[in-house]
Amino acid sequence: MKRAVGIFISFSAILTYLIIDTLYSSFSIEERITNLNTCVTTTKVTYIYPTMTS
Repeated sequence: MKRAVGIFISFSAILTYLIIDTLYSSFSIEERITNLNTCVTTTKVTYIYPTMTS
């Protein structure tokens, strides 16, 4: 019984860590625009940090 409770607590802690890490990690959006006349590529990278608003 003690082993089952220990395994349950371990898995729930790992799952909680992964959920919180996903919620607070940033992700980026990359846009590439190429001018066909000059063959110049412009890259715009936007970093988005999710907020905990309701």
